[in-house]
Amino acid sequence: DMKAMFLGLLTVLLLTAAPLSAQTNQTIQELKANAEKGNAEAQLSLGLRYYGGFEVTNDNVIALKWIRKAAEQNYDAAQYFLGFSYESGVGVAKNQVEAVKWYRKAAEQNHAQAQLNLARCYFSGEGVEKDDMEAVKWVRKAAAQNYPQAQFTLGLSYGNGKGVEKNSIEAVKWVRKAAEQGLAIAQFHMGLHY
Repeated sequence: DMKAMFLGLLTVLLLTAAPLSAQTNQTIQELKANAEKGNAEAQLSLGLRYYGGFEVTNDNVIALKWIRKAAEQNYDAAQYFLGFSYESGVGVAKNQVEAVKWYRKAAEQNHAQAQLNLARCYFSGEGVEKDDMEAVKWVRKAAAQNYPQAQFTLGLSYGNGKGVEKNSIEAVKWVRKAAEQGLAIAQFHMGLHY
């Protein structure tokens, strides 16, 4: 379920950011002040806190307001989360075309997860015309950044000939790269097939 995946990802991000907040003793008021001054990182951080109800009351409308402000400043992580919000319907009505729009903005700035999500949209034809070759173009960009999920997806594309010419050597190469980075499904795939 997309909402559960989003909240799980949100929790990881906030827990990762928590030591930084503790080190700087940044209060929510300071974060709000920085967000109101136009600091995109503060806007995204505040928005994510409202999404998850971390240190503030959960409010998806306020969350989306702050994330959108950061995204409109061309902040790639905020653009990714805004795309994810539109795709999952968290804080906003589901709109796959808007999701693709924001994923593309982040993907064009080399945000690996946005590149992979944009590729998934092209593979499925959700919010954009189905185009396996365009999907592989974006998967390849994310895989080139050593993003294991993208490496695995690229390996599967080569294995199935989806968007690229079928090539078992390339398939193994990319699945192995993902497996070596600890991606469990890639490790399982390597054990099952190779």
